[in-house]
Amino acid sequence: MLMKLLALMLFTMGMALPVVAQNSETVNLELKAKAGDAEAQYLYGKSLFDNPSTFAQAISWFEKAGEQGYLEAQKGLAMIYGLGFGLTKDLNKSAYWCEKAAMQGDAYSQLDLGRSYKKGLGVPVNYEKAAYWFMKAAMNEDIYAYSEIAEMYYLGQYYPKDMNLAVMWYQKGAEHGDAKAMKMLSLLSEKGIGIPKDKDAANLWKKKYEEQSIKDMQKLTAGFSAISSNVYSVDVSTPSDRISYWKKRAEQGEDDALCQLGEIYLTEKDVQNSEKAIDYFEKAALKGNIKAQLNLARIYRDGALNINYDIDKMLYWYQKAAERDNVYAQIRLGYIYSEAKFQRVNFQQAEAWYEKAIINGSNFAKGGLGILKYKEKKYDEAFKLLTESTSKIDECPASAMRVLSACYRYGKGTLIDNEKAEYWLSTAAQHSDEQAIEVMNVVK
Repeated sequence: MLMKLLALMLFTMGMALPVVAQNSETVNLELKAKAGDAEAQYLYGKSLFDNPSTFAQAISWFEKAGEQGYLEAQKGLAMIYGLGFGLTKDLNKSAYWCEKAAMQGDAYSQLDLGRSYKKGLGVPVNYEKAAYWFMKAAMNEDIYAYSEIAEMYYLGQYYPKDMNLAVMWYQKGAEHGDAKAMKMLSLLSEKGIGIPKDKDAANLWKKKYEEQSIKDMQKLTAGFSAISSNVYSVDVSTPSDRISYWKKRAEQGEDDALCQLGEIYLTEKDVQNSEKAIDYFEKAALKGNIKAQLNLARIYRDGALNINYDIDKMLYWYQKAAERDNVYAQIRLGYIYSEAKFQRVNFQQAEAWYEKAIINGSNFAKGGLGILKYKEKKYDEAFKLLTESTSKIDECPASAMRVLSACYRYGKGTLIDNEKAEYWLSTAAQHSDEQAIEVMNVVK
């Protein structure tokens, strides 16, 4: 999702014409657009896109260009409708435009369309079509398509279940820098699923996964910096340039600038410094900056930059963000207080935070609360919450799907239904729930 959001932001970059020439160029584009020039329709739409009063016109021009086969317009519309950017989220329209772009050979669109068919997002679930588009994307060297093909072999979706081919495709993805593939190879090596059990290999792939995740975050940071450079007309091409730029803004009292400095010192390899990162995050967090509060919680959760794991500091900063109505922090607190591994089990606190997140519109939290009710053996409440949560499958935790499978398997809160139990277990595995993947491997 982050990569899709960044893609959308990059799509919108540079859409405003230079102020001096804007009127004449806009008029010229409008004339060409009205005459049916697809590229002009797209560019004219971009010139209208950042103004709320002309946003609907921009979409209309994109659609005119898209229907004429203009690829960039088709890709943009797929992202806009898929994310609900500036309009009501519409997965059917997103899939429609994604398919048009995919048919023109765009690898990212082919990957996205494959995922839509795999998960039933805007189109009916169809594993054959999912496999087709994943293979198309892989042939066009989209590195993330390799893991999708691997997962289909792993789960026996369209292809016969074949662990050798699954591992081969995961390895191909990992070799090309896909963090998800590295994570799966670590899991498979640790559990001895499809490949010999090998703790050293598991640790190696885990380390590579962590390193790649940092690189991916740095790419995101660089992408957002490019956007900042475009918006503010400054050179922020190097870490030192970015530090200088954000320090000047921090001196003007901007807490977001303090947070940006913290992120640079956290993620930029050439200037990484844990003390400076925490110092800037804390300064921003104490001003009420939610992003900084969440970053501090994550640092103490993950032990980033050799900072020791600290459950109390993690809880402190999540609570600060949650008290400011941040839904993600509320969900994290619900999860922490409901899981024994954190050694802070408090079902009453967990329920309270999940309910706050639900009031704030989180379907994900509804799944978390459903799991909590299942643990409390309040099966009727659990089944109701889990059913409601999984009705929006792209906004639901995979673990909720697995627990709903258990409800059907053992008749908890509903009648026993093995077909539905199998469906939700498979769906949970498809969404990378590790326990579901293990169970399916044992069953099959």
